Amino acid sequence: MEPEESGYGGRVHIKSCYNNRYLRRANHRQYWIVAGAYEPEEDLSHWSCTLFEPEVVRSDNKAVIRLIHVRLGHYVTSFTKNDFNQCLLAETKTPNLHNAMDVYTVVGLEPLLLPSPFVLKSNNNDMYLRYMLDQENNIHQILQFSAQDRTSE
Repeated sequence: MEPEESGYGGRVHIKSCYNNRYLRRANHRQYWIVAGAYEPEEDLSHWSCTLFEPEVVRSDNKAVIRLIHVRLGHYVTSFTKNDFNQCLLAETKTPNLHNAMDVYTVVGLEPLLLPSPFVLKSNNNDMYLRYMLDQENNIHQILQFSAQDRTSE
């Protein structure tokens, strides 16, 4: 997690430890969130903006957050459709208050180094977020809540 360069406050870029790329939209037409940007993009007029705003839901011994894609103003939710099971999607402007599909627990990989590096754990299926490459097409790079271990690739 890297803070926004302009120092606006609270907005961050999230970088995948697996492929060293920043999270952003898959393209200008889709709302899927992928680890696809080589550099952070803070220009809100670009579809490839990599800014997210964590919204604290609860903060006790672990931070529980929602993520908002700043360019879209949409909440990032864990979504399942066809072959995309528990992937990140930023499609709705309102939080999901019914089943917590947009609520995540921040899990630190190393003590005292929060928030970087960290892992997101879905409060819906208790799985950890990981980078996946669609083996069939070899073109879809997705983020999916499918890892049973927080250090899985």
